[in-house]
Amino acid sequence: MQRATSSLPRVARFPLLTAATIDLQSLLQATLAAVVAGVGLVLAFTLAVLGFARGPDLRQLGRPVAAGLWTALGVIALIAALGGAAYGLSIIVDVGAFG
Repeated sequence: MQRATSSLPRVARFPLLTAATIDLQSLLQATLAAVVAGVGLVLAFTLAVLGFARGPDLRQLGRPVAAGLWTALGVIALIAALGGAAYGLSIIVDVGAFG
C-alpha cells in the first residue's frame, strides 16, 4: 500500500499549526483558575446544603444554638456559591464569549 503524498510542502498543508502560538503559562494559569473556581463553588454549595439540612435536625433535637450556627453556615455558603457563579458569568459576558 502506498502513502498518499501531496505536492505541497508539509508546512503549507497545516497552516494553522505554524500560525498559532500557544502561551503555555497563560494556558496553565487559566486551567488552574478553572479548577480552583470549580472546586470552590462545589465546596460552597455543599456546605450550604449541609447547613440547611443539619439546622432543622438540630432544632428538633432541642439544640437551638447549634441549629442556628449550621443554618448561618448554610446562608453564608449559599451567598458565596451564588456570588461565585455570578462573578464567573460576569467574566464570560465581559469577555464576549456569547457574541
